[in-house]
Amino acid sequence: AGFVATFAAVSCAGDGCFGDLNEDGMVDSADIGLLLSAWGSCGKAGPGCFADLNEDGVVDGTDIGLILGAWGLCS
Repeated sequence: AGFVATFAAVSCAGDGCFGDLNEDGMVDSADIGLLLSAWGSCGKAGPGCFADLNEDGVVDGTDIGLILGAWGLCS
């Protein structure tokens, strides 16, 4: 048995950049901090949690992977 991660392409509405949780124009450590502050919480909060990037109902390692994949300045 091992760990399997499934990554999904998720689009965001509006002018924001995917993964830029604090909307400062870049995906960086501040966004990782926000994601970690919401870790696991979306399962209780329901759909639409700001840090649940793949919208699977939980903030977890998959969401960290998505943030890392979007790392850098927004274009």
